[in-house]
Amino acid sequence: MFILLFSFTCLPAQDPDVISGETLKPEYLQNYLDNPVIRAQYNNDPYDNDRAVKLKGNMPYVSGEILNHGQAYVDKLLKRTVVVKEYFPAKRNGKPEFRGAFQYIGYSLSDIVKDYVVSKYNKGEFGLTSDIFVIVENDRGNRAVFSWGELFFTTHNHDIILATHVQPIFPVASDEKWTLPEKTRLVASNDYITVRNIDQPSKIIIRSFPQSFPGSRGLRPLFSPEIEIRGPGNKTTVIDNSMTVNDLRVSHDLVFFGMHKGLRSIDNYTGVPLAEVLRQRFSFTNDDLARGMIAIGAKDAYRVVFSLSEILNRTDMAEVILLDEPDDEDGRFMVHPGIDFFADRHLKGAKLAYIILIE
Repeated sequence: MFILLFSFTCLPAQDPDVISGETLKPEYLQNYLDNPVIRAQYNNDPYDNDRAVKLKGNMPYVSGEILNHGQAYVDKLLKRTVVVKEYFPAKRNGKPEFRGAFQYIGYSLSDIVKDYVVSKYNKGEFGLTSDIFVIVENDRGNRAVFSWGELFFTTHNHDIILATHVQPIFPVASDEKWTLPEKTRLVASNDYITVRNIDQPSKIIIRSFPQSFPGSRGLRPLFSPEIEIRGPGNKTTVIDNSMTVNDLRVSHDLVFFGMHKGLRSIDNYTGVPLAEVLRQRFSFTNDDLARGMIAIGAKDAYRVVFSLSEILNRTDMAEVILLDEPDDEDGRFMVHPGIDFFADRHLKGAKLAYIILIE
């Protein structure tokens, strides 16, 4: 028996039982199965009710600290899909504006840049990739920044895409509609405030974090009693043992797995959201969320980079947490990104941090 919970008003004249579907004749069932337009509208997937619309635009040019500059080539890449509720910043003093829900189809930013050969300017000081970031911009000067970890270390590394097609997600019990974009679009699907979605991106630039971190590889113990954060406008603040965030605690049970050494441990990490610690000490604008980066380093000069949006502007509640472990010789402060698959951005002995805005 084929069970349907709705009436096929667009099929040939037939009045199926809307509760059981028992009066649906076999030839009409076959029409449903054979016709992709009808099937998309009435199947169990709420994201494909409307046809996908092709977006106009070319692939961006990729440059920066890489050996093989050139136009992004996507012909052999897998198509990815993301679903997004676009919530744009207020234009002046108003509230942010909801502009629609969409399913975007295209190529993930991680797939696009994965075959470019990185040649870091700072490789003499630090040869690993945990301090790399990616700038995406268009010809109108709109710019968005993503950490290398967002593209390659997380469990959702294909959630940032360059969209070539779009489908609206309209509510079925309402007449509400919204306008579809017309041009290719960079889509950061995990952003709460839509600050990193850019129309018709033309450039992708791969860079390493420009600030230097003092220290020497292999130095132990890593313990530092405080973290000095050097922020925009020469503002400097210190996180020490007075750190409090209204007793808010986040706990992560973790299979601790590194990209190089594999399984390290099975652990629990409990700390405070790094987002709340930063908000206590700095005021961030929507432009900061679009173009801001933070790099955090330890005594041994190991450093990790995050975009400000992946700390302050998430929709998945997967917090980056700050642990205070005063009795750990590789403490006191540790940074743990809850969304990461690999442990390479888990930083022990955090000592110095820079917040910069990419110009």
